[in-house]
Amino acid sequence: MFDAFTKVVAQADARGEFLNAGQIDALAAMVADSNKRMDAVNRITSNASK
Repeated sequence: MFDAFTKVVAQADARGEFLNAGQIDALAAMVADSNKRMDAVNRITSNASK
């Protein structure tokens, strides 16, 4: 099972292509969303310990 990055890179590699700007932007957006979720989790867990 591949993660999102590996899947996109493997598909491009199978086609003999590099990642295009749209694919890189989509991966960057996914990381940004993940960071927002991690910030929320950290905030919740830090408040729970008080």
